Amino acid sequence: MAEFSDRGFRGATIASIAQRAGVSRMTVYKHVESKEQLLDKLSDYYSGRLRSALADVIDDARPCWEVLMAIGRSLYEDGRYTDSRAIARVLVIEAEHLPHLAKRGLALRETVLEPLADYLARLSLAGVLAVDNAQRAAQQFLNLTTNSVDYLFGGADVQDGEREKYIAAAVKIFLYGVHVRRDTAPADLAG
Repeated sequence: MAEFSDRGFRGATIASIAQRAGVSRMTVYKHVESKEQLLDKLSDYYSGRLRSALADVIDDARPCWEVLMAIGRSLYEDGRYTDSRAIARVLVIEAEHLPHLAKRGLALRETVLEPLADYLARLSLAGVLAVDNAQRAAQQFLNLTTNSVDYLFGGADVQDGEREKYIAAAVKIFLYGVHVRRDTAPADLAG
Protein backbone atom coordinates (compact mmCIF):
# COMPACT_ATOMS: atom_id res chain seq x y z
CA MET A 1 0.00 0.00 0.00
CA ALA A 2 2.87 2.35 0.78
CA GLU A 3 4.34 1.77 -2.69
CA PHE A 4 1.01 2.52 -4.38
CA SER A 5 0.60 5.58 -2.20
CA ASP A 6 4.10 6.93 -2.88
CA ARG A 7 4.38 6.17 -6.60
CA GLY A 8 0.77 5.89 -7.65
CA PHE A 9 -0.70 2.69 -9.00
CA ARG A 10 0.80 3.11 -12.47
CA GLY A 11 4.24 4.05 -11.12
CA ALA A 12 4.49 1.09 -8.76
CA THR A 13 5.94 -2.18 -10.01
CA ILE A 14 5.91 -5.70 -8.62
CA ALA A 15 9.71 -5.41 -8.34
CA SER A 16 9.50 -2.22 -6.24
CA ILE A 17 6.71 -3.71 -4.11
CA ALA A 18 8.77 -6.84 -3.48
CA GLN A 19 11.87 -4.80 -2.63
CA ARG A 20 9.93 -2.65 -0.20
CA ALA A 21 8.44 -5.76 1.44
CA GLY A 22 11.86 -7.40 1.66
CA VAL A 23 10.86 -10.41 -0.45
CA SER A 24 11.59 -11.63 -3.95
CA ARG A 25 9.35 -10.88 -6.94
CA MET A 26 8.65 -14.62 -7.15
CA THR A 27 7.25 -14.53 -3.61
CA VAL A 28 4.85 -11.78 -4.62
CA TYR A 29 3.88 -13.68 -7.78
CA LYS A 30 3.11 -16.78 -5.68
CA HIS A 31 0.27 -14.77 -4.10
CA VAL A 32 -0.90 -12.51 -6.93
CA GLU A 33 -0.64 -12.50 -10.71
CA SER A 34 -0.42 -8.72 -11.12
CA LYS A 35 -0.41 -5.44 -9.27
CA GLU A 36 -4.09 -5.09 -10.27
CA GLN A 37 -4.87 -8.28 -8.37
CA LEU A 38 -2.78 -7.05 -5.44
CA LEU A 39 -4.78 -3.82 -5.35
CA ASP A 40 -8.00 -5.85 -5.48
CA LYS A 41 -6.84 -7.94 -2.50
CA LEU A 42 -5.87 -4.85 -0.56
CA SER A 43 -9.24 -3.25 -1.33
CA ASP A 44 -11.04 -6.40 -0.21
CA TYR A 45 -9.04 -6.54 3.02
CA TYR A 46 -9.66 -2.92 4.02
CA SER A 47 -13.31 -3.07 3.00
CA GLY A 48 -13.82 -6.26 4.99
CA ARG A 49 -12.21 -4.70 8.04
CA LEU A 50 -14.59 -1.73 7.93
CA ARG A 51 -17.65 -3.89 7.20
CA SER A 52 -16.84 -6.02 10.26
CA ALA A 53 -16.38 -2.94 12.42
CA LEU A 54 -19.81 -1.65 11.36
CA ALA A 55 -21.52 -5.00 11.90
CA ASP A 56 -19.94 -5.27 15.36
CA VAL A 57 -21.49 -2.02 16.66
CA ILE A 58 -25.03 -2.60 15.37
CA ASP A 59 -27.30 -3.72 18.18
CA ASP A 60 -31.05 -3.59 17.55
CA ALA A 61 -31.71 -3.46 21.30
CA ARG A 62 -30.02 -0.05 21.65
CA PRO A 63 -31.66 3.25 20.70
CA CYS A 64 -30.97 4.12 17.06
CA TRP A 65 -29.11 7.33 17.86
CA GLU A 66 -26.64 5.36 20.03
CA VAL A 67 -26.10 2.82 17.26
CA LEU A 68 -25.67 5.56 14.66
CA MET A 69 -23.14 7.33 16.91
CA ALA A 70 -21.19 4.06 17.21
CA ILE A 71 -21.34 3.58 13.42
CA GLY A 72 -20.20 7.18 12.90
CA ARG A 73 -17.25 6.59 15.23
CA SER A 74 -16.34 3.40 13.35
CA LEU A 75 -16.47 5.15 9.97
CA TYR A 76 -14.49 8.07 11.28
CA GLU A 77 -11.85 5.92 12.97
CA ASP A 78 -11.37 3.73 9.92
CA GLY A 79 -10.75 6.82 7.83
CA ARG A 80 -8.03 7.95 10.20
CA TYR A 81 -5.94 4.86 9.46
CA THR A 82 -3.17 5.75 7.04
CA ASP A 83 -3.76 2.59 5.02
CA SER A 84 -7.49 3.28 4.62
CA ARG A 85 -6.85 6.81 3.39
CA ALA A 86 -4.10 5.56 1.09
CA ILE A 87 -6.28 2.94 -0.62
CA ALA A 88 -9.09 5.46 -1.03
CA ARG A 89 -6.71 7.96 -2.63
CA VAL A 90 -5.28 5.36 -5.01
CA LEU A 91 -8.76 4.26 -6.10
CA VAL A 92 -9.88 7.86 -6.65
CA ILE A 93 -6.71 9.04 -8.40
CA GLU A 94 -6.51 6.05 -10.73
CA ALA A 95 -10.24 5.88 -11.48
CA GLU A 96 -9.91 8.17 -14.49
CA HIS A 97 -7.21 6.02 -16.08
CA LEU A 98 -8.59 2.68 -14.91
CA PRO A 99 -12.41 3.00 -14.92
CA HIS A 100 -12.86 -0.55 -13.67
CA LEU A 101 -11.29 0.62 -10.38
CA ALA A 102 -14.00 3.23 -9.95
CA LYS A 103 -16.72 0.66 -10.54
CA ARG A 104 -15.06 -1.76 -8.16
CA GLY A 105 -14.69 0.98 -5.54
CA LEU A 106 -18.40 1.79 -5.73
CA ALA A 107 -19.30 -1.90 -5.44
CA LEU A 108 -17.01 -2.26 -2.43
CA ARG A 109 -18.62 0.77 -0.78
CA GLU A 110 -22.03 -0.87 -1.14
CA THR A 111 -20.68 -4.09 0.36
CA VAL A 112 -19.09 -2.22 3.27
CA LEU A 113 -22.31 -0.35 3.98
CA GLU A 114 -24.61 -3.41 3.83
CA PRO A 115 -24.76 -3.84 7.63
CA LEU A 116 -25.80 -0.18 7.99
CA ALA A 117 -28.27 -0.38 5.08
CA ASP A 118 -29.82 -3.52 6.58
CA TYR A 119 -30.09 -1.80 9.96
CA LEU A 120 -31.75 1.27 8.43
CA ALA A 121 -34.17 -0.96 6.49
CA ARG A 122 -35.16 -2.73 9.74
CA LEU A 123 -35.75 0.63 11.44
CA SER A 124 -37.85 1.75 8.48
CA LEU A 125 -39.95 -1.42 8.59
CA ALA A 126 -40.46 -0.87 12.32
CA GLY A 127 -41.72 2.66 11.64
CA VAL A 128 -38.85 4.36 13.46
CA LEU A 129 -37.33 5.91 10.30
CA ALA A 130 -38.76 6.88 6.94
CA VAL A 131 -36.19 5.47 4.51
CA ASP A 132 -37.14 4.87 0.87
CA ASN A 133 -33.81 3.40 -0.19
CA ALA A 134 -31.71 1.96 2.64
CA GLN A 135 -28.52 1.68 0.56
CA ARG A 136 -28.73 5.32 -0.51
CA ALA A 137 -29.50 6.36 3.08
CA ALA A 138 -26.42 4.44 4.26
CA GLN A 139 -24.30 6.27 1.67
CA GLN A 140 -25.68 9.62 2.82
CA PHE A 141 -24.88 8.72 6.43
CA LEU A 142 -21.32 7.88 5.34
CA ASN A 143 -21.06 11.24 3.58
CA LEU A 144 -22.36 13.17 6.58
CA THR A 145 -20.02 11.53 9.06
CA THR A 146 -16.84 11.49 7.00
CA ASN A 147 -16.72 14.71 4.99
CA SER A 148 -14.97 16.94 7.48
CA VAL A 149 -11.59 18.45 6.71
CA ASP A 150 -9.89 16.77 9.67
CA TYR A 151 -11.23 13.38 8.54
CA LEU A 152 -10.08 13.81 4.96
CA PHE A 153 -6.61 14.98 5.90
CA GLY A 154 -6.12 12.74 8.92
CA GLY A 155 -6.20 15.41 11.60
CA ALA A 156 -4.77 13.44 14.50
CA ASP A 157 -4.60 16.68 16.45
CA VAL A 158 -8.41 16.97 16.60
CA GLN A 159 -9.56 16.40 20.15
CA ASP A 160 -11.91 13.49 20.87
CA GLY A 161 -14.53 15.89 22.23
CA GLU A 162 -14.55 17.89 19.00
CA ARG A 163 -14.75 14.71 16.94
CA GLU A 164 -17.68 13.53 19.08
CA LYS A 165 -19.51 16.82 18.49
CA TYR A 166 -18.96 16.54 14.75
CA ILE A 167 -20.26 12.96 14.64
CA ALA A 168 -23.21 13.87 16.89
CA ALA A 169 -24.14 16.76 14.61
CA ALA A 170 -23.97 14.45 11.57
CA VAL A 171 -26.18 11.86 13.30
CA LYS A 172 -28.69 14.54 14.29
CA ILE A 173 -28.87 15.91 10.74
CA PHE A 174 -29.30 12.41 9.39
CA LEU A 175 -32.05 11.54 11.87
CA TYR A 176 -33.97 14.71 11.11
CA GLY A 177 -33.61 13.99 7.41
CA VAL A 178 -35.16 10.54 7.70
CA HIS A 179 -37.95 11.74 9.99
CA VAL A 180 -37.03 9.79 13.09
CA ARG A 181 -39.67 9.98 15.75
CA ARG A 182 -38.58 12.88 17.92
CA ASP A 183 -38.92 10.85 21.12
CA THR A 184 -36.13 8.44 20.12
CA ALA A 185 -33.27 10.95 20.08
CA PRO A 186 -32.09 13.04 23.03
CA ALA A 187 -32.55 16.79 22.64
CA ASP A 188 -28.89 17.46 23.41
CA LEU A 189 -27.48 14.96 20.91
CA ALA A 190 -25.36 17.56 19.11
CA GLY A 191 -23.98 18.96 22.35
